[in-house]
Amino acid sequence: MGSAQHDAGEDLPWDERADYPPDLEEEQECSVILTKHWNQFCSDLLQKCGNLRNQLLMASHCRLTMEEHQNVTDKVYKDINLAMVFHRVQWKKVSGQEWKEVFDIFFPPLSAELRMQPQNYPGMKYWNDWHGMKSRLPHADIMTIRNKYWKLFKELFWIPKPHKDWLCTQAPQVIVSPASYAPRWELERVPRVVYEVEEEEEETEVDCREWEEEEESGSDADI
Repeated sequence: MGSAQHDAGEDLPWDERADYPPDLEEEQECSVILTKHWNQFCSDLLQKCGNLRNQLLMASHCRLTMEEHQNVTDKVYKDINLAMVFHRVQWKKVSGQEWKEVFDIFFPPLSAELRMQPQNYPGMKYWNDWHGMKSRLPHADIMTIRNKYWKLFKELFWIPKPHKDWLCTQAPQVIVSPASYAPRWELERVPRVVYEVEEEEEETEVDCREWEEEEESGSDADI
């Protein structure tokens, strides 16, 4: 008989596959560890969402409850109805090159220089775990993991916009994948929202808008 073939489980969900780097097989439940790290990334980004002005009862621009924040997966970023996540938001569709540059900010390669005193990022668990993996694992393994994350990243429709050394903004800004349609704003699909059309009619036009990027921080008139 010939040697048994290795079944990586290509027909299974990503977190149940066994096609992770061979050198990582010594780590217990490696595929689960990497899936948890990816989900932590998805969760951490929305936990850095900025606060609403003069809204003490709604401290964050993000609609999600604390429990929902902690259980965020990439499914959130595959829904183009941004009203499901935000009270108001600015968006911009980017090119394929810009989408890749954003991925490089979130998951810096081994060759990337460490930014000096980056705000927000060290406060995210996924960020610290990523740098821990980079310092602990062989270069080839990091490249394999990073390629896996890049494949998942390309499946997202939108993502919070990262800035050079900080993440959150006063008004949330998201970038939209070049492979996605323009985002929608459908409040009728949002749980827990009582939408009064007559009272909100004028404001719905500015709750979700495409921003014109004049400078790194955006225009205050759009907030």
